[in-house]
Amino acid sequence: MSTNHNRIKVADLETNKSNKILITNEKGELEFNDVKDLQTEKYNALDCTTEGKALDARQGKVLKDMIDNINVSPPSLVNDLTTGGTTKALTAEMGKTLENTKLTASLATDVETQIASTITEDIKVISRLKLFNWWTWVKSQAQTISGAWNFTNKVTLASGTINYPPLILPTGTFTNTAQNGAIERDSSGKLWTTRSGVRYMLTEDDGSYIKIILNGGQKTLDTPSPYITTNTVTDTLLGTFNAGSLSNTILAKLSMMGSAGDVVAGGGTIAPTVSKFQIVIKFTNALLSSSYWGPGTISELVLIDNLNVTGTTAMLTGTYAAWDSNVGLFNGLYAWDSANPASPKNLNGVSAQIFCRRRTEFADATNANGKNQAIRVYTAITSTLIERIRM
Repeated sequence: MSTNHNRIKVADLETNKSNKILITNEKGELEFNDVKDLQTEKYNALDCTTEGKALDARQGKVLKDMIDNINVSPPSLVNDLTTGGTTKALTAEMGKTLENTKLTASLATDVETQIASTITEDIKVISRLKLFNWWTWVKSQAQTISGAWNFTNKVTLASGTINYPPLILPTGTFTNTAQNGAIERDSSGKLWTTRSGVRYMLTEDDGSYIKIILNGGQKTLDTPSPYITTNTVTDTLLGTFNAGSLSNTILAKLSMMGSAGDVVAGGGTIAPTVSKFQIVIKFTNALLSSSYWGPGTISELVLIDNLNVTGTTAMLTGTYAAWDSNVGLFNGLYAWDSANPASPKNLNGVSAQIFCRRRTEFADATNANGKNQAIRVYTAITSTLIERIRM
């Protein structure tokens, strides 16, 4: 701009004209101009730095409101990270604490989470996806659980294979107090279970354990009046063998403690010819025959036939018929199906019952002459025990 035009005469300043303003025209020359002709660009924001712009009145209102807010009492400060409230402000010291404790970790990968040994702390975090992947992985790994786990739902074991059984119970020692429902293995490898606070050994057919298959209670059998004067057979049930209790190779021992006696309680003078105490086994779905070719015709066997019943024993023996696995041989007699006496039967499918029998016989079987004695038959059975030695 030429300085020749930046001067103004004193006479121009003394014209006494109102509403005039000194401006620089487009040529850079100084001249007077009417104030009303002055055009100022207005701006409705607080972010402009260009000269020559005028602030809009609305922004003046914004500035006033901001100034008024500054005059409001400042919020109270708290110097901890536990106090709540929408009108509280943290101190700078708490800001420093947040800065020092802010999380700066990175995400761990699947390889970094699926580890089987201890590593140095690397301050990495795990996303939900990686946590799910880790749980899927850990379930496929062999684990040793040292704590007590309680399952509120069922536990299903995988099927056994040629290399791995579905479950292994190691040998050990019993708990000091028996716990109902527990299955334990003793130091010799025998399995035990507990019910009603009492331990019982689980059946094993290794020859080291004799299983009780019948444990009969005490029984007292007394003939009611008018007593016995004719041939009489009285059977009292002691126990039952369901199908599966016997086999073609069973070996068991029946032991009985008891006493039997007869008393003459009136009548004639002729005594009975037979007065016996017997233990009888009856087959409910089979017949026996002394011939392998059958057919079966024998429905019962007398195991004990003795007047002295104290300490009486008898053996129950099955012998495997090697030429035909369907044939059962029990105490030297072959078993046949009672529904079809010509069809052989395996003893494993035979059911039977054990009876105490008192047999009384007279020469005059019906006491037609009225001379038979009246016999009061009395039997007291202390115990009946059948032990399976071998299946």
